Amino acid sequence: MIATLAGWNWFADWASFRFNIFRRFLAPPALVLVRRGQMIGRNLRRDCITVPELIASLGTQGVEKLAEVKTARLEPDGGISVIRWPDQDDANSNGAGQGNGGNKSMPGT
Repeated sequence: MIATLAGWNWFADWASFRFNIFRRFLAPPALVLVRRGQMIGRNLRRDCITVPELIASLGTQGVEKLAEVKTARLEPDGGISVIRWPDQDDANSNGAGQGNGGNKSMPGT
């Protein structure tokens, strides 16, 4: 039984790699969790992600406030990708330009 499951798993991986039609059925699309700084509760509930889990994941990527996030997506591999607002919007909201990983200090150097 274990060999059968392992065989089907291998076949599904191979087929999704080799043929796009299988990939569409076997790999889920990216799911938007945050749009324009607002959490999408329905999508969080759909994948059983709690607000503290989302905030912690955003924090590991250097996000201090939810308003900094233009879009955050749950990728098919389980990771969360974040797209921030452009630097000029962050500079207006943060004042001193802190918390952006040093990107704001580049134009002045």
